[in-house]
Amino acid sequence: MIRKLAAAALCLALAACASTIQRGAAMHAQELLNDASYAEALSATQEFIYDDEGTPDALEELYLLRGQALEGLGRKSEAIELYHLLVRSHSGRAAAYQARGRLVDLGEPCAP
Repeated sequence: MIRKLAAAALCLALAACASTIQRGAAMHAQELLNDASYAEALSATQEFIYDDEGTPDALEELYLLRGQALEGLGRKSEAIELYHLLVRSHSGRAAAYQARGRLVDLGEPCAP
């Protein structure tokens, strides 16, 4: 019983650690975007997105930042595709609303 509790506590701690790392990656990517270092921001998001660990909020934030980096690099069609993915797969969440706003700003129609 004690081993099961210890294992559960370890799993929770590791999950929290992954989320903290992703939030740190998001902050770093945002700083790079603020400095117009779009290629570096894109790279900063890639590793953590494809790891697919951490909280949905952290992953969604990284996807949004990735879209902004793609926009900054002039890769508008890729950014639009990513925003549409967020709208479709994360409906009702903050990231979907933010992605919808980016689509509107880019003149792209999107489903409500």
